Amino acid sequence: METITRKKIEQSCLQTIAVEMGLKSNDLNTEMNLRDDLDIVSLDAMNIIMALEDEFKIEADIETV
Repeated sequence: METITRKKIEQSCLQTIAVEMGLKSNDLNTEMNLRDDLDIVSLDAMNIIMALEDEFKIEADIETV
């Protein structure tokens, strides 16, 4: 089984956000605030969450997100 590092998770998340928002992944960084820096609204956030669920094969608890 491959070990996944924090760096790999961060890169994958940034790539997913970039794809969902129509941006270049190298324009993003982990210090950005999705709402303030990228103007992400709730519908965008839901699309990103669903894409991350698919990417990582997980289920997010929508009540807490």
